[in-house]
Amino acid sequence: MKNLFLLFASFLVAHSVTAQNIEIRILGEMEDISGTVLTLESPGEYSVVGFQVVNYLTPQILNIRRKIITPLPGTQDAFCWHSAFGEGICYDYETVSASNPFTSTCDPFVGSEPDYGDLVAEHKGNGIGGFVQYRYIVVDELGNSLDSVDLAWTSTASLQKPTESEVNSVFPDRLADVLVVKQMAESGTITIYDLSGKAICSQALSAGQTNVPMPTSNSGIYFYHLLAGGKSTTGKFAW
Repeated sequence: MKNLFLLFASFLVAHSVTAQNIEIRILGEMEDISGTVLTLESPGEYSVVGFQVVNYLTPQILNIRRKIITPLPGTQDAFCWHSAFGEGICYDYETVSASNPFTSTCDPFVGSEPDYGDLVAEHKGNGIGGFVQYRYIVVDELGNSLDSVDLAWTSTASLQKPTESEVNSVFPDRLADVLVVKQMAESGTITIYDLSGKAICSQALSAGQTNVPMPTSNSGIYFYHLLAGGKSTTGKFAW
């Protein structure tokens, strides 16, 4: 009986230590929001939130498993997951939205003392209003759950679903420190967001080609929202 009690006590201690050795924070903040539900209002068709997964355990491979808790039919989601060393990948809307749950396969190596990985969660409303909730679970190489956070979006339905703008290409030119936007005949505007979802640049676009100066030299993943002729395009690029 004594041995059974000691075994149970050891399990509780080990479980408690493991839970404390992974933290999930909103990018740029220090508070651990593991195990909570973060509810946000979707500002438009395209919404993004950045998280930092802090690892106090031994260095290891960590992945993200996304699970839809409360679905909203017609909407889509995507996410990017990479280590502090840049290892990782962005999974597009079609790939992620097709599976529940969906688990990343990029196997980034996250160190300790502590080290971290960046998770960027994206949601596309497609003009549909309502409530949707996702759970992002940090899993180890064997698929064991280590920690999680829920992200819920609320939105109002759009009267008309935006159509895609006619853009030939959007790509970075690091030598000139600009984002090159080539589009058809429409003028418009482009807004660039960082990993935390903060708008860092907004500029008018001319028909043809526009070189948009990047306001930062920091490397990483950035997002853009382009409006032209009443039509909308969203996407991401590496800088």
